[in-house]
Amino acid sequence: MHIVILVLLGIGLWVWYARSRELFLIVVRNGKQTVVRGYAPTGLLNNFGDALQNISQGEIRAHRTVNGARLSFGGGIDPGTAQRLRNIFGLYPMSQLAAAPLDKRKAANSAFTISALLSMLRRFLR
Repeated sequence: MHIVILVLLGIGLWVWYARSRELFLIVVRNGKQTVVRGYAPTGLLNNFGDALQNISQGEIRAHRTVNGARLSFGGGIDPGTAQRLRNIFGLYPMSQLAAAPLDKRKAANSAFTISALLSMLRRFLR
């Protein structure tokens, strides 16, 4: 019984670690791409769209590595298209791939909320 629990816990930790290293997952259906998980820059998606026009189905995963990022492919993506996608992907530095751009409106809204709470707290403590 304990071994089964340890095995399930180990599988769960492995899946969590693998997903934490994933930058994005793009699914391709009939030449149309959809970002299922993560964030991919708009320019990268536009460039990928040109390369994926003749692909009926497949998936593209970007994984974080020690030296940057790496792509892996599944489904019907042929080696020539995969190489083209790797060449396009190489044009984007890790800083553009790592996180979605900050929405300045939300950041400003959060700052005003925090300052309002601090102001009320100061009035209360007087």
